[in-house]
Amino acid sequence: MGSNPIFPTQINLICTYSYVSNHFNLLVSKKHLYKTVKFTVKTLSIIKVLYRSGVISNFTIVSTFTKNKFIRTITFAVFFYKNSPFFRKIKTISSPSKKFFISYNSLKLAQKVFKNSILIISTSKGLLTNFEATKLLVGGLLVYIIT
Repeated sequence: MGSNPIFPTQINLICTYSYVSNHFNLLVSKKHLYKTVKFTVKTLSIIKVLYRSGVISNFTIVSTFTKNKFIRTITFAVFFYKNSPFFRKIKTISSPSKKFFISYNSLKLAQKVFKNSILIISTSKGLLTNFEATKLLVGGLLVYIIT
């Protein structure tokens, strides 16, 4: 049997940044407790930086063995404060077709403009928040704005 073109059997992650942010935004809008995403090295690094910045409260890596396949997924939960999510939305800025880079000086200015928001930047030192990037005096690819 061939695969159905409408429902492919294997998910091909073209842009993991938008994949994770869409799942987070869906989780917040539906007020569910947790969400499961496909495990890749990139999604794990995104989830780790969201956990470090306090956007998600916890995450677990789940490994299952079904039909002679080893499947790994990441399950994460949003940080809720008084029964509402503390962060409401993750906006994806850069995509594979459009990349927005930010320098260190522009990052200092952006911190003043986006006071209560968190910027996630992909740097040579990995994915960092705007606070971590200014401490290390680096700029990079602007990935997310979390409000």
